[in-house]
Amino acid sequence: MSQPTTSTTGAQDEENPLAPNAVLSTILQVLAPAASEGSGQLKSPADLTMALFHSAMLRSGFRFLGIGEERHDRVEPADGQETPSPLPTDWNASGDMFSFRYKHSQSSLTFLLKGVKVGKKLVVHGMAIEDETLRTIELSLPTFISPGFTFPFKAPSESSSSEGGPLADAFASPEQLHELLREFRVKIVQKLIPGLNKPGYEEWKSQ
Repeated sequence: MSQPTTSTTGAQDEENPLAPNAVLSTILQVLAPAASEGSGQLKSPADLTMALFHSAMLRSGFRFLGIGEERHDRVEPADGQETPSPLPTDWNASGDMFSFRYKHSQSSLTFLLKGVKVGKKLVVHGMAIEDETLRTIELSLPTFISPGFTFPFKAPSESSSSEGGPLADAFASPEQLHELLREFRVKIVQKLIPGLNKPGYEEWKSQ
């Protein structure tokens, strides 16, 4: 089993685009506070998990196009900026259903990432629209979300200097966060883009 990298600060962890702390930092970027009431918020463990997976997709080179299968929500970054496109304010409006659409430079296909919350479980699907082959993981939210973390969570207006930022305490342990990202990486990301070519990224084997 691959060893968790959450608590390390070595060169390998810094280069890994899916290093847990890097993914947590990207969540805060895509949740950048806006003027409208309730924007930039994570209202539930399901919100947090889907924001985590969305951020992992972005860090794997996927380009966010919009919510659902047709909407266009992408905000193009200003020249010279690499800040990820912020999520629209209604991305988590339904509370139990989530849908994100992407493109990737290594494929001509369009990709969907969907999540459905059923009770305390979250079922996550990844697929290429043109291919229609589902890649699925089923998660028990209480397994990896800390019961002591308070929702709703509002993204801070300033970045945190602590390792992993304010969301580090949202997970039951660094090991649980690492395992969650490992499962998403192996069962969805690597299935959508086999042989993904990104600096610091290596494919992992299923366990």
